[in-house]
Amino acid sequence: MWERVHECYDLSVLQQIISLVLLLFSRSYIVYGVKYDGNCNKTKYNGGVNILTLHGNHPANTTITCDPEFYDYYFHAKIVQLPVYAVYAVYYFVFLFFVVPMEKKWFLRRKLRQWVRILDADQDGIISQEDMNKTNEKMECLRQLVGGRESALPVTDQTKWWNENVFRCGPGKDISENDLTNFMFANVFRQDAGYNDDKMKPIIKGWFEFFTTEEYLKENWIIEKEDFCKFWTILAQIEHGYSTEMLNRYFPSPITMSDLLEEFVTLVSNPMFYEVHASRIFHLLKYRPKDTFCKS
Repeated sequence: MWERVHECYDLSVLQQIISLVLLLFSRSYIVYGVKYDGNCNKTKYNGGVNILTLHGNHPANTTITCDPEFYDYYFHAKIVQLPVYAVYAVYYFVFLFFVVPMEKKWFLRRKLRQWVRILDADQDGIISQEDMNKTNEKMECLRQLVGGRESALPVTDQTKWWNENVFRCGPGKDISENDLTNFMFANVFRQDAGYNDDKMKPIIKGWFEFFTTEEYLKENWIIEKEDFCKFWTILAQIEHGYSTEMLNRYFPSPITMSDLLEEFVTLVSNPMFYEVHASRIFHLLKYRPKDTFCKS
């Protein structure tokens, strides 16, 4: 349950709202500080009025009076500051000692669900033979786009990959997204090392053989920006503008098909949520549309 709550929070606008409130609160400090800096009156007991700043050491025989608007704000801000700091202290304590260890598991599960959703063509939560056929059609679209194979992967090899890596309940038998996610998570996550990409890399390499070959990958052909966007439009119906933004923000430039293969391996194996290279495809698929049928 907490994993789902965390995921909903991460995908919601609540984070942006909290950040905006903190930004406005900090900005008010700056505004009031600049507005009233140097505008306090120092009155000596022996007479005379001078202007001095709000900081610094002053003689004991002086009285300092400042603008009441500033001190009204400052007084209430200090009252609010205490519970805010207390909550933040608790938050960071819980985050460091409890959330970080769990976040690795949650993050990896979320990435595995993204991978499984790619295989579930009709997004009904069950991966069936029909989903296999529709996804294979996408792979054919990618083959024609990439040009990494002269002909399609034989049907027997396609079926073999699905039976070995997706239909874990038996060859050709339906499997739910949750069951496949749990199975993959149990195989890839290790408490001692954190993750194990040895088991996942052959799966991804086999999947890439639907539209590329090992010889093609060794040539390190650079993926053009337009082809990169078309790739994600075919695979997950990601909008052209969004995939372009993600390419410019997260992915290395230039990027090759071999690089993209490694990105997919990282997607399904690396739980290090604080590492940029572990979350590139995750960010790209994060807000993908629900209806992901191949319309080519």
